[in-house]
Amino acid sequence: MNAPTPSPKALTWGRILRILGLYIFAPVILVGVGYWFYSNVRARSDLDREIAWVRTRNEPLLMTELNDYYTPDPSRPNMTAELEAALDLVEALGKKPEATFLPFFGGKGPEDIPPPGQPWNEESSVRKFIQEFQPALNSFRHAAEMHATARYSIDFDAGFQVDLSHIQRIRDAARFLTLVARVHSRDKNFDAAIEAIKCQIALGNTLDRQPVAISQLVRFAVYGIALGEIETLCKVEVLTDEQLAEMQTVSTSFDLKNAFGLTVVGERPFGYSTVVERRWGVSGYSMAVPIRWGVASPTNTVQRPRDQQSNQPFWVRDAQFYLQMMRLAAEANEMDNSKLGDEVKRITRDIRKLEKTGILSQLTYLASSQLAPALGMISDSIVRENVRQTVINVGIAVIRYQKKYGKLTAGIVDLVPEFLASIPLDPETGAPLGYQVDRKSAQVSGQSFVFEVKAK
Repeated sequence: MNAPTPSPKALTWGRILRILGLYIFAPVILVGVGYWFYSNVRARSDLDREIAWVRTRNEPLLMTELNDYYTPDPSRPNMTAELEAALDLVEALGKKPEATFLPFFGGKGPEDIPPPGQPWNEESSVRKFIQEFQPALNSFRHAAEMHATARYSIDFDAGFQVDLSHIQRIRDAARFLTLVARVHSRDKNFDAAIEAIKCQIALGNTLDRQPVAISQLVRFAVYGIALGEIETLCKVEVLTDEQLAEMQTVSTSFDLKNAFGLTVVGERPFGYSTVVERRWGVSGYSMAVPIRWGVASPTNTVQRPRDQQSNQPFWVRDAQFYLQMMRLAAEANEMDNSKLGDEVKRITRDIRKLEKTGILSQLTYLASSQLAPALGMISDSIVRENVRQTVINVGIAVIRYQKKYGKLTAGIVDLVPEFLASIPLDPETGAPLGYQVDRKSAQVSGQSFVFEVKAK
């Protein structure tokens, strides 16, 4: 008697899911996990190369190293103590209730200062304030005369909590100096007004060694305030040619080229320390999945006992990509300003691509994704202020030409060599500056700025 043939098991949804999980999903997951670990091992090797590149340049990689890197310029007089005392006075004056009603420094604008010869109700109180400001003004004048440097009291060990209150005080001082310049212009004391503008530039120059992006942006703002005052003052008809020539010199007396390199040097430790050590990070970074290694960081990178290193989380791919982008940015800094902007845009595009590749990629490259805005703002500001600086210099030359020959020049070439050493190019495009002239006015133009000179 034959045994009955067993009936096949019913194909239930449970069996289907188990089969799919065993033969399809499991291999896919294993391949994905394997590739993920392989990419991290490869990223670690690339990271070691990026770290070595930073070390060959003797640049800081950690916040503690940034303290040693930020030093005053040894070739210039160090006036840190005197300048900090002057800024303290500015801060104290700014807290007085009556300061809120001051033009520029408080809530009022330039339209609240009447032209010379017209009554000004607040004139006595403004002059009293300027008199109280005199000790600080003397320090700023001294800094301008000596081309001083400074190493402001900053402790980068505080990480993202670092105290940068001095940069707001510098900006307030620059605004106060604008008020001083306008009062001197009202008195027709134009030499003193030019001196106040020199003080503004001197304040900006004290930030030219500070490796922090926001400090460099404030430095641009201070220079911008000075250029705006030069643009206003140079159109006063009673200025002598010597005063105009001096303002040409002042308008070109500062250089922004090192600002981008300083930003790269300073931002690198902020981002890298965020990735390596959670104590530097912000709450968002806790979402990332840490990768633990036997030694979290090379011993020449994180100076701590070896057993403590092994307990540190390390986001390898984020750190590697972050340092790679910083290296490309440092290399871009060696280019001309007209090419710097394009290269930074290319780097920014590469960073932005991370935001379009899914949530896992966004979590993996959290530090890198924060890099693009800082680089873009700095490079754009450098180009913008360089264009403005160049156009104002040529514009003043046009004013001087008209003052001497009684007419507007037909072209920029006629300004060389009497009023310009050479024909400048637009820093943004590398092309010649625009120049248009008619019976009423002449316009000197760059890609992002125009200077108009009225015909007399």
